[in-house]
Amino acid sequence: EVPRVRVVAAAVGLALLLGVEEVAAGGIAHRADLVGELALLAVGQLTRVTGGWQRGTSPAAYRGAYLTTTSKGQRLSRTSSGVRRIALVVGTGPGFGRVAVFFRGVQIRTVSLASTSRHARVLIPVATFAQVRSGQVRISTLSGRSVRIEGLGILSRP
Repeated sequence: EVPRVRVVAAAVGLALLLGVEEVAAGGIAHRADLVGELALLAVGQLTRVTGGWQRGTSPAAYRGAYLTTTSKGQRLSRTSSGVRRIALVVGTGPGFGRVAVFFRGVQIRTVSLASTSRHARVLIPVATFAQVRSGQVRISTLSGRSVRIEGLGILSRP
């Protein structure tokens, strides 16, 4: 019989532990491997490097809050260790601007937040690294258009 595999997740504080377990006949798991830990950081856990951000609240936003700006060159940051993947949680909408995402001082992606209609809790994958790394993630606005950041996702592997 070919073993089945299922993905399991467990919330621990503000992190989500992701794993895979091998399931034998009868549905009994006999081996589990930790795949990684996903930390979805709310905006209160990000450092406002520049002062042009305003905090807003909305039940539609991730964890009920967001940071917004309409100024070019505004920056947010977070230093993390064991980084395997980076993602943004954002709000999108008509006429929204763009952000650049940097890791360890190097620009890794430009993300447009423009869409035909408004959306909250949009998860945008930014980068995946072959090996875990540590360093600062920085988000920088590229235009004077509306930008809404709701969170930052960091996946680390054991």
